[in-house]
Parts: sequence; structure tokens; C-alpha cells
Amino acid sequence: MKQRIAGAMRSGVARRDKRTRHAYVGGGTLQADTDHLTDDATNAHQITADRRGSQPQCPASTSHSKEEALLDNACKAMQDHPPENHTATSSGIYQCLYQSVLHRHIRFQAPVFYMPSSIRLGVEYGLHFFEPRYRLLISEVMAPYPVAARRGQRIQPVIPGVYPTDGPIRDDALKSQLLNFLERNESLLQQYHVPTFIHAHQQPLRPNTPATIVQVRHCQIEADGRADVLLEPVDYIWLEQIWERPGTGGLIEARGLRMGNWASLQYELWSAMAGFGRGDGRGRGQMLPIP
Repeated sequence: MKQRIAGAMRSGVARRDKRTRHAYVGGGTLQADTDHLTDDATNAHQITADRRGSQPQCPASTSHSKEEALLDNACKAMQDHPPENHTATSSGIYQCLYQSVLHRHIRFQAPVFYMPSSIRLGVEYGLHFFEPRYRLLISEVMAPYPVAARRGQRIQPVIPGVYPTDGPIRDDALKSQLLNFLERNESLLQQYHVPTFIHAHQQPLRPNTPATIVQVRHCQIEADGRADVLLEPVDYIWLEQIWERPGTGGLIEARGLRMGNWASLQYELWSAMAGFGRGDGRGRGQMLPIP
């Protein structure tokens, strides 16, 4: 019995090998030479070593098609510029994107100006900073911007890491393209890359209290550090962490979670209702304005 089973298995293997070598598709015979295909695949994907024994290089393309030429150029560029050269610096594109999304769109950390007041998004208002801690605040916020921006002139957006470092002449062409891009998207840049800090307009100053992210639209700093600023509220946040920075004369730093559009609308509605006292008697959460 065992001999018959073994014989049947050998005959089945032989038949499968025969079908593999001679397959019929649409009346035509496909000759499958496994060894030949293996050799071709190996030769097609083999990466030859540099004659000097350094880094491996991509093989030269035998075809003159644009696609293969582009692939060859991409291989050479990847060998000449490994990924670590781009992501290890503070201006790496991936690190910039991650930091921008995390610190400017999900969470936000900045020095705090604390003064209870009524604020609405998009409604500009002015402040006069005279306390030493707030002189330091506006000085730090405006530090990355030109001197003209601190003397009452227009505040231009600044994007860290956009301009290339000093290098070959080709950097000038890249810089020109970036400047053209900035001019075409100035309205978007004005929204995210201008001087910004936190105005804690609700009391008490503690976690889970709403606060406002404000942008500096106009700034005039005097010689003694006093400043007149025009601010625009752009977003609400829930304060998460609050601490006093040592050696700053009481300047507060805070980190908060940005509210979404729906939460911001509901918060502004609640803030507007709170000004009517008891309103129509249905409780603070359900008050309606009295005509």
C-alpha cells in the first residue's frame, strides 16, 4: 500500500512539472523556463558596486525612455543625499510639518497676558503693555521679526526653515521661487505666521479655563520697553498646563488644547448669554438674549 501511494505521488509531481513546462493559453504554447526567468530577474535588479568599493550605485538604464531616466536620476539623488541629511536638522521638512501641526493646530504653547475681558474672534482691540513682565512678553514675541515691525510698520509673516542655507548659486533660484509662493499665498501666511501669544481673558487662571490665541497686527515698542499693540483673536483654547517662568518677574507660560469650530461657536454663544444675568429664567446654560 505504501509503495502504491509513493508511486502515485511521484507520478502527480511529474504531471505538475510537465504542466508547468508546457502550458496552453488560447491555443498557443507558453514555454516557461524557470531558470532563465530567475537569471533575468537577478540581472535586472542587481546593483553593481562602485569601482572604488564605496557605496553601491544603480545600474545604467539600457532604455532611453523618460521614465527610466527619471528613475536613474532619483536613485543617484537618493545615494548622494541620504534621508538623514534632511531630517536631522531643525529645518527638515518632516520635522517642520510635525511641529507645525502639533504646536500650532492641535496644541499651542506661548507666554500669557492675563486680564479678564470680553473677547470675540476676529474683533481687534488694543492694549498698552507697561508692566515689566509684559514688556518681556512683547519683546520675546517680536524678537524674530525685523526692527521695522517693532516700530509700527507692517508685520510680514516669518516662516522658520523655509529659506535655504548658504550654499551653491542654485539656492538663489530656489529662494526666488519661494518668495513668489509667499506672495501668492500671503493671506494664508498672515493667518499662521505672525507674532502670537495667549490672552487669558477668563478667571480664575487655572487648567480647563478658556483662553484666547491672539495675533499682533500692529506693534509700537518704546525705548524703555513699553508697547502699544493691536491684537486680533484667532482661536480659543482650553488651558491644560500653567506655570510661572523663573527670573521673569512673574511672566506666565501656558499650554492649551485648541477648540474646534463648533466648540468655539458654542463658547461665544455662552459668553454672550452670560452678559444678561439670569436671562429668561431657564438657567445660565439655556439663557436667551432679551430683545
